[in-house]
Amino acid sequence: MRDPIDRAELERRLRLHEDVWADEVRDFVAAGSEDCRLAHFALFKTLLRGAVEELGLLTASEGYANQSTVTLLSQLAPVAENELPLVEALKRIGLRSAAAGQLEHGARHLEMMANRAGMIGQRQDARSRSAMRYLYDHEVDAGYAALAAPLRGPRVAAPAVEPLRFALVVSGIVDDNSGSRVAAAIAEGLQALGHPTVVVSTGHVGAAGARAVQRLTAAGVAFRAVAGSSYEERIRRLIEHFEAEPVQAALYLTFPMDAVAKIAASVGLAPAQMLLNTSYEQFCGRFDAILETVSEQQIRHSVNPAIAKFVGSALVAGAAIDRAVAAPRAALGVPDGATLFGTFGRLQKCCEPGFMKATSRILAEVPQSVLLLAGPAYDREESTLRDHFAANGVLDRVRFLGAREDDVPSLLKALDVYVDTFPFPGGQSVLEAMWAGLPVVAMRTVPDPNLDPSGTGPTTAVAELFLGDGVPLAKPGDVEDYVALAKRYAQDRDEAARAGEHLARRAREHYALDAFVRRIEGAMVEAAQSHRGVAT
Repeated sequence: MRDPIDRAELERRLRLHEDVWADEVRDFVAAGSEDCRLAHFALFKTLLRGAVEELGLLTASEGYANQSTVTLLSQLAPVAENELPLVEALKRIGLRSAAAGQLEHGARHLEMMANRAGMIGQRQDARSRSAMRYLYDHEVDAGYAALAAPLRGPRVAAPAVEPLRFALVVSGIVDDNSGSRVAAAIAEGLQALGHPTVVVSTGHVGAAGARAVQRLTAAGVAFRAVAGSSYEERIRRLIEHFEAEPVQAALYLTFPMDAVAKIAASVGLAPAQMLLNTSYEQFCGRFDAILETVSEQQIRHSVNPAIAKFVGSALVAGAAIDRAVAAPRAALGVPDGATLFGTFGRLQKCCEPGFMKATSRILAEVPQSVLLLAGPAYDREESTLRDHFAANGVLDRVRFLGAREDDVPSLLKALDVYVDTFPFPGGQSVLEAMWAGLPVVAMRTVPDPNLDPSGTGPTTAVAELFLGDGVPLAKPGDVEDYVALAKRYAQDRDEAARAGEHLARRAREHYALDAFVRRIEGAMVEAAQSHRGVAT
């Protein structure tokens, strides 16, 4: 017999998709009304999760060959909020197809698996977070290598001419996306250094960002996006492009979910190939170098440490921040004299319970404070945040600005304190705040093997690495400490100014874009020169 639980525990388990049992909620059932409804809903979810586990085992026992069972699993798993059995099924179907040489069927299922794993892996419960492991999977990448084995790369030699010609292979260039901004900045930098550079999209992201592509074109960088109704067609068109416009070296900045990119890297689009590793290094692909961006520790965990090189990170928007003038507070609906906190980037990161709790506490405990949120939302993030802040009585002091990529420099200049998200910290957004001279409230590493199967710490350690040891950081997982640090900066403007000045110096010393691009150029030149005139 289990002890009864209270309502707060019941709500916590519902939120985290954890099981409950009838004897634990018997008091709620007896009480009737809303408590009774919550109890029955929690019991239903528990039973449904168990049913999905059994359905996953049934699917496996049938060798993932019974389409009706797989279809039922795909329908029930999202309802049960237990999608790991479905992710595993998609993986096994994809691998079976890859072993049989079925490119279309295999690539489709493996990419579906990765997309779903990446989506649910950013939820707050441990069961869902463990799906992130599927983005760093030896078996999956071996499947992609098997699909690539019968294919042949471009049937030409890269021109043995100067200046060296480079390509950046991306999953897409999309507005209001930090990865796209980094890719564009690298391409523009290489072009400025005298290397004719082309950005080639695999078409994984459907819509190209008009503004981002226009900026590339204005900088003299060619942009090509392959299209096709099938994986095979997109791969063929990639190969045809590199046959028609050969380069000496290609740098991959693609998503871990991108099936076409992984197959293309395994086939080989250029004599010299490199991977820019920002989070999850892939296990397939013919690479001359793996360029690590987070820390030198990544080299020790690399698939091939012998070819891993640390190039570091860089801020893309530094020059724009330097030119910017602070956005007028009146236009933001912020009264004079208010302490303006802010965080910019995907609103998905802001929806983590700990961060929502921390920011609502900050607003409640810092008089006349306002929170500015700017960034894209892809689902129900804004409504989730609005509901939370309303329940805590501080919604009137939150400003939702939407995706404002071009306005970020002026918005930063208007802030008093930047609050970094956790446990998913910002990347470019943290560097932008540092460059702008803002004090940054951030949390030290929270080790989580579900988020970081590689063991390198990129998912949770980036803010700590960027800020260094010269400023205080909140203790791991400690919301109270995080709130206290925010209050210190709000109450002691001298300390806030000192922290901001230190971070601005650090950003310029360690994260300048020009130096970063030159490190990448050096790696690409070295690799390209070792393949002079060699056909792919």
